[in-house]
Amino acid sequence: LPIVSYLDNTTGNLWAAHCSALDCSTSTKFEVDNSANLVGAYTSIAIGADGLPIVAHYDQTTQNLWVAHCSVLDCSSSTKSEIDNSVDSVGFVPSIAIGADGLPVVSYKNNTMGNLWVVHCSVVDCSSSTKVEVDNSANNVGWYSSIAIGSDGLPIVSYRDNTTGNLWVAHCSVLDCSSSTKFEVDSSANSVGLDTSIAIGADGLPIVSYQDNTTRNLWVLHCSAVDCSSSTKFEVDNSANDVGRFTSIAIGADGLPIISYQDLTTESLWVAHCSSIDCSTSTRVEVDSGPNAVGYNTSIAIGTDGLPIISHLDLTLGNLKVLHCSNPLCIPYWRR
Repeated sequence: LPIVSYLDNTTGNLWAAHCSALDCSTSTKFEVDNSANLVGAYTSIAIGADGLPIVAHYDQTTQNLWVAHCSVLDCSSSTKSEIDNSVDSVGFVPSIAIGADGLPVVSYKNNTMGNLWVVHCSVVDCSSSTKVEVDNSANNVGWYSSIAIGSDGLPIVSYRDNTTGNLWVAHCSVLDCSSSTKFEVDSSANSVGLDTSIAIGADGLPIVSYQDNTTRNLWVLHCSAVDCSSSTKFEVDNSANDVGRFTSIAIGADGLPIISYQDLTTESLWVAHCSSIDCSTSTRVEVDSGPNAVGYNTSIAIGTDGLPIISHLDLTLGNLKVLHCSNPLCIPYWRR
C-alpha cells in the first residue's frame, strides 16, 4: 500500500499518510516528527531493507539533515536521527534510496558551501552514518539532487550546477560514495537541470527528468552507460506554457518511464508516458486541472497493482492529494 511523507506547513511538522487501499481512497495519517523546530521540509521516502519506511527531511530551524525510521508499516511509531548536524546549513532538498547493501543513502546540498554531499547509513534505521563530499566544485552545485541505485549496485545522483545552469550526474565508485566520478550531462546554453529526478530504466541505464528553465519545457536525459559518461536528451513537452516543474520519474510495469510534472501556467498536473526506453517518443495527458491550483511537489511511484500513483499539493486548499491511474498510461477513460 502507498505511503506518503509530507510537511504540515502550519505546524512545521513531518507527517506520513498511509493508504488503506491501493488507490488511496482511504488512509490514515500520523505525525512522525512534532519537534518544536520547523521540520519535515523537502521530504523523501523509501522502503528499507527491513520493509519499513524511512524518511529524509530538512530541519529549517537548525538547518540540519534528519532521518525518521518508521517502526511499523503505517509509520504510527518511529525513531529519528540527526545525520548531519554540521555548523553549515545542510540537508537542503534531500533524496533517499536503499543501497545494494540494504542500507539507506541520502544525497543533499550543503547550502553554506554550495556543494553536493552524500550520507551513507551504517544501520537500517540510520542511527549511525558517515558523510562524504561528492562535488566540492567552486561553483554552487548540488541543487535538486535525486539519488538512485544503478544496475551496477552503486548510487548515482543527478543534480544542478546553479552557477553554470547545467545538469550533472555523479556516479559513486563504492557503496558509501567515498569515491565517485561526475559528468556534465547537459551543458546547453540554456539554464537547465531544475527539479531533477532519476530512475534506473528497464535497460539498466539511468534516466533523468528535469526542466529547461530558459524555454520552460520538460526534458529527459537517457544515459548510454551505467555511470552516465555518455547520454542523449529529448524534449518531452515543448508546450508554450511553463511546463516541467516538480518532475518525478518512475519506471512503469510496462518497463517504460513515466513522469509526473506540473504545468505552472495553468497550475495543473500532467503525466508524460514514454513510448520508448530512452523517452525519445512519448504521450502526454493532463490528469488534474482547475479550478484549484494543483500539481505542486509531485511524486510518482508504481503500485503493487502495476499502476502509477501520484502525490501532489493542492495549493488552493493547502491539502495533500493522491491520484491513482486507472491504466499504465494514466489516460482517462482508456480502453484496451
